[in-house]
Amino acid sequence: MISAQNRQLPLSGNNWGTVIASISLLLMFACSGPTKVVAPVKPEVVTSKPEVYNPKTGKFEPANAQNTHIDTVVWKESTQGPLIKDEAISEDKLNNALKKEYHVAVLLPVSEDDLGRDLASEGTEKFFHYYAGMKMGAAGWLDTSVKMNIDVIDVKAAPDAIIPILKGSTMANADLVIGPLRRDHLSETAKWSKEMNVPMVAPWNSFRTLENISENYVLLKASLPTHCEELSKFIMSKFKPSDICVVGRERSKALMAYFENELQKLSGSEKINLPQSIVKDDFKFEEGYKYMDTTKSVYIVTEFDDPNIVFNFLRHINVMRKQRAVTVIGMPSWLDYPRDFYSLFSQLNVIITTSSFADINSSEVASFKKSFFQAYQTFPMREAYEGYDAIRYLAKMLATYGRKFPIYGDISTQYGLASGFRLEKIIDASKPIDDRLLNIQCIENKALFIVQFDQFRFNKVQ
Repeated sequence: MISAQNRQLPLSGNNWGTVIASISLLLMFACSGPTKVVAPVKPEVVTSKPEVYNPKTGKFEPANAQNTHIDTVVWKESTQGPLIKDEAISEDKLNNALKKEYHVAVLLPVSEDDLGRDLASEGTEKFFHYYAGMKMGAAGWLDTSVKMNIDVIDVKAAPDAIIPILKGSTMANADLVIGPLRRDHLSETAKWSKEMNVPMVAPWNSFRTLENISENYVLLKASLPTHCEELSKFIMSKFKPSDICVVGRERSKALMAYFENELQKLSGSEKINLPQSIVKDDFKFEEGYKYMDTTKSVYIVTEFDDPNIVFNFLRHINVMRKQRAVTVIGMPSWLDYPRDFYSLFSQLNVIITTSSFADINSSEVASFKKSFFQAYQTFPMREAYEGYDAIRYLAKMLATYGRKFPIYGDISTQYGLASGFRLEKIIDASKPIDDRLLNIQCIENKALFIVQFDQFRFNKVQ
């Protein structure tokens, strides 16, 4: 309702005084002298002919009937009902219908016959453990309303061994692919995944620069840059930049620079100049070494390829420090180094990041370890926990979101026996800002644990 203010009419009464005053005013103007009136000069109006831009010539041209034609849209009433009903329509219902049964193809570098043998087979032991963990995880799948069918396919080592597999009937029915191992096999499978619009998971490698990757390509283990980012946050929360030195071979210069850039970002406006101790790739570690800054208390060692090089770096740092307490920040591959390293790890307070970590103090881990031993007469390796966690997480995501589950992985962080899951979209930063969300390179699991060596084993820090 709109309200308006009332306007009162004038009261009726004697208006002769008003009439007399008006007549007197008119007489005064009538008796005054003549006044010369000058007509105002009308300003000249300059009109320009309308012009329109011609995209073909790149110039403005006079408007005419040909280049100013306007299309007219005539709207008509439709007898059809509305396209959108009262019930909410999700993306899954439109383009990703949820199913009651899913098929998962696991591409393992072992034969199906070997899977029935002893898990301690030399060379492929960790893949047996991964598969055994997956079997236990699948057996414990609690959602009886959704069925998961898991097919294991042996992938030979030959470069072209993956081609006939991708053309087979098992892959034609797959809703999710786990594996394979080799980089060239991963690249071919990523191409197939992109063309068929089927999600695939790389469970053992963290290659983020493969050809043909897409939003269907999921790295289940964090890439090396992500490890650097997480370690940099931890370092800046515990240490001062002036206490840090970066150590590595010439081949690690890019990684050393990445650490420095990440630490610079976290420091804000304060300029960081990290001293770098760089040795040649063929450097001979002799007793007369003179290449490290001996005044620092934190050493970031960027070597991860060669355990022998790592051992020599750590041995030299341990000798150089004398009685000073130092901390060494290492690489994720160090988690699997043998007992020969444990003494140096302990003396140097080694800290690393890892994508999975089974805490022996956890009752759930102890229960799994017992069940695994009863089933396979051997204790589980780290890969067994990873396989168990992976299939349970992926089955849950597949049942909840269907094939498009990778783009929903950043909704929450979830944890299993030894693994965390926080899927994040890797965006192509080279694209314009407005287009970046449309240019997803791949999906990466960025959940990491920080562990420190103490009491002859790694322990979780955060």
